[in-house]
Amino acid sequence: MAALPTAVLAAHGAVHGLINSAGVSVAAPLAAMALDDFEWLMGVNFWGTVHACKFFLPHLLAAPAARLGIVLSDFALFSLPTKSAYCASKFALRGFGEALRAELADTRVRLTCIYPGPVDTGMVVRGRVWDTAKQALEAQFVAERALPVERVARRLCDAMERGRPRVLIGTETFAIDFAMRLMPSLTGTLVGKLHHRVPFL
Repeated sequence: MAALPTAVLAAHGAVHGLINSAGVSVAAPLAAMALDDFEWLMGVNFWGTVHACKFFLPHLLAAPAARLGIVLSDFALFSLPTKSAYCASKFALRGFGEALRAELADTRVRLTCIYPGPVDTGMVVRGRVWDTAKQALEAQFVAERALPVERVARRLCDAMERGRPRVLIGTETFAIDFAMRLMPSLTGTLVGKLHHRVPFL
């Protein structure tokens, strides 16, 4: 990652935008989760973004105007059982992104945090799991409810071009955000009581 900006500059001469979207998945109760899997996920989801921002930021700051995007998830707004590693990475990135945005407030770099709902990227199928049957059910659930990749990409690019600090994508994401703002404790209680009805959790 430290060498990547040099290669990009050599090929293109400047950097005006950076989108952080790399992600992997781990699904398991914490008691059954290997710490190596947790660290692997954080290495990609969290540290991958931190490294990219750290090493590209001097070049973004040198541009006349630049855009920086961090792709989060509705899992940066609320949490589900067996998703502790993934949620931890997205909540951490949310805090990182909001702090970095404040640091960049007096610069020409605008940072956008993007919160999409389910997108069928194949991440679930390639993820590390404790139960392959549940993995298959989750992959089917995501495929059936997934937002089109093209729609997410258009919304992402539009929000970054406009310099918007935050964009929610998908009806479910808006509903989750509303519930967590209006009644966070009750929403968390309901998730704890009702999650057993979701076959892939």
